[in-house]
Amino acid sequence: MSGLVLVVPGLVFLVSELIFWVFGLVLNSSVSFDAEFAMKKLSEKGIGVRPFFYPLHKQPVFQKLDMFNGEKYPVAEQLGQRGFYIPSGLGIADDEINQCASIVIDFFNS
Repeated sequence: MSGLVLVVPGLVFLVSELIFWVFGLVLNSSVSFDAEFAMKKLSEKGIGVRPFFYPLHKQPVFQKLDMFNGEKYPVAEQLGQRGFYIPSGLGIADDEINQCASIVIDFFNS
């Protein structure tokens, strides 16, 4: 994604040097919809989206083990509700990156 600058109102971009296969987006609290809605709409436009990982304390396997009972982790919960991934990676051509970026920008500007 070298040289590509995304300016999208209402988003915070997460950057990692270690994960190259996805690019994380987190919706600001000013955005009226959640990640599930954004993923549905972007998926309808052909963008392969993935949700952020579900917070550990909310996963059924840990609840069955009586772990995290009554505990709250608001940052993890917010990321789980407002974060999602769009495609990235070395195997994606520049034109695919540009098309994905254009669709994402158009969606958030509409």
